Amino acid sequence: MLKHEHAERKAAESQHQRLCATRFVGAPYRRGAGADSSPSKGFDCSGFVCYSINAAGVSFPHNPTSSMASSPSVRVLKPNEAITPGNLMLFSKHVGFYDPGRSSHGDLLSAGDKGVRYGEASWYGNQYKSLKVMVKCK
Repeated sequence: MLKHEHAERKAAESQHQRLCATRFVGAPYRRGAGADSSPSKGFDCSGFVCYSINAAGVSFPHNPTSSMASSPSVRVLKPNEAITPGNLMLFSKHVGFYDPGRSSHGDLLSAGDKGVRYGEASWYGNQYKSLKVMVKCK
């Protein structure tokens, strides 16, 4: 596989993960749902992210928000790297998908006390790590 084909495939897979996540808008919130998250049972923020990525066909084990950045399945973006749709935004106690322009309600798709919905990332503060889910190219 050529280098540019590899990059294009990774970008397409990131978009696919984001699109899978949008299917769950409106699912209920369930505090502490974790690895037991599902659209019918409800999601907490980390359970929503993990469930969505797995629904996109990527093996992604559940990690609590506090340890998600250390997962071998993600790469923390450097400060000079641009965050792109489908990247994860990891705050001190919250995580969601960066998804600008899809909703007038905000740029962060995540599970919160009102269920899975769009909100403003700035509500969680401006201190976050941007994570890219790593997909192995075949």
